[in-house]
Amino acid sequence: MYKKWIEFTEQKPYATILIATIIGSVIGITIEYLVNQNFNGNGFYMALIFVFGQIILIKRKQKRQKNSKPRK
Repeated sequence: MYKKWIEFTEQKPYATILIATIIGSVIGITIEYLVNQNFNGNGFYMALIFVFGQIILIKRKQKRQKNSKPRK
């Protein structure tokens, strides 16, 4: 299962970010609701910042891989 996930992340890195963000948000919102019996939307903005940061990192990585010369 782990090997399939690694292959999926290499093929579709943006979908991986989306899946991780959704799962993390659902877990965080559930815990917040169970502990405090309310919903705090401020965490959404921090998650959004992290998503944009990860997208920038993926674009840089893809750019480096595209510009690097293949080794023989």
